[in-house]
Parts: sequence; structure tokens; C-alpha cells
Amino acid sequence: SSGINAEYGYPHPHVPAQLHHDNVEFFKIMSVFDAQDLMEGADNIVRKTSRYQGIKSKIHSTLEDPNYHIIGKIYGWADLFFIFLSIATMLVETIPHIRVLSDTPDSMEGKLFKGLETGTVAFF
Repeated sequence: SSGINAEYGYPHPHVPAQLHHDNVEFFKIMSVFDAQDLMEGADNIVRKTSRYQGIKSKIHSTLEDPNYHIIGKIYGWADLFFIFLSIATMLVETIPHIRVLSDTPDSMEGKLFKGLETGTVAFF
């Protein structure tokens, strides 16, 4: 084990900061630390994050865990709706009578199916 916590990217408390710094430099591993902070020792290191890290974390939590925020639940239901809509559209288009109508130039059915397909593709 390299001693680097893979989830957070910071050195394990029992790994010297110099060793972590050397590994980061050698393997070009992205690190959330400045080289100077690493040189000061593991006890003095404070995890630094970019200003976008908090936003990225909230978006990830919202989209991955529907119980995190109401927007996550809305997104989850919308995702299921568009999956079922896409499947239903594909199945309905295979019905011969509907297929003839949708293949007719400038038909209302053709425009409807094109709009549904475009909408589901845009969502995904």
C-alpha cells in the first residue's frame, strides 16, 4: 500500500509528507495540497479544496442520492419518465400502421415521433 488515501488523495497519517510529495511528483498524481504544505509535515496539513469542489460535491450528491434534496427526486422521476417514454416511442414506431403514417413526409405523426426522439435524446 502506498499509504495515500485513494478516496481523498491526502497522505495517510503514518506516511511521511516528503514520501507523499515524492510519489505525487513522480507519478504526476493530482493532489489537493501545495508542495510547501506537504514539506511542513503531515500534522500541519489542512485539506485544501478548490472553490468548485463544494459545488461538484453537491451536484453529485443531488444526482446520485434522491433523498439528499428534492431536486434529486425530481431528476430521478424525470429520468425514469424519459426512459419509459423512449422505450414506448420505439415500440409504437414498430407498429406497421403507425410506421407508415410516421414515414409520410410532413405528417403529424412523423413530427410527433421526431419531437419525442429529439426530446429524449436531449435529456439523456
